[in-house]
Amino acid sequence: MASLLDLLAVRLVPEKAGDTPLLVAFVDRADGNRRHLVRIANGVLVHESGVADPATATLSADVPTLLAMMTGAASVPTLMAAGKLGIEGDPAALARFALLFETPPAAFNLVEP
Repeated sequence: MASLLDLLAVRLVPEKAGDTPLLVAFVDRADGNRRHLVRIANGVLVHESGVADPATATLSADVPTLLAMMTGAASVPTLMAAGKLGIEGDPAALARFALLFETPPAAFNLVEP
């Protein structure tokens, strides 16, 4: 989970984050329900594990499920209906969170002359 959150940190678009702080928790179902708190403030994403601070919203899933959701390979309603994704808290905060990141290019040259 920490590697996925590191990836999100470098994909964050600071201008989209604005001045309003956002707290979102991720609970890793494959790692004994270990909780990671993500704070976005001042255009920076910082994540910590084992922090019990309250979050505006919480996502519960394993990393492959989160990757499927983030890449569009599976929809949120489908994952929730299958019991693979849990959401608690403010859905508007999660929607805002999802819009703060740049989409990586789908295809690029690994080697260029």
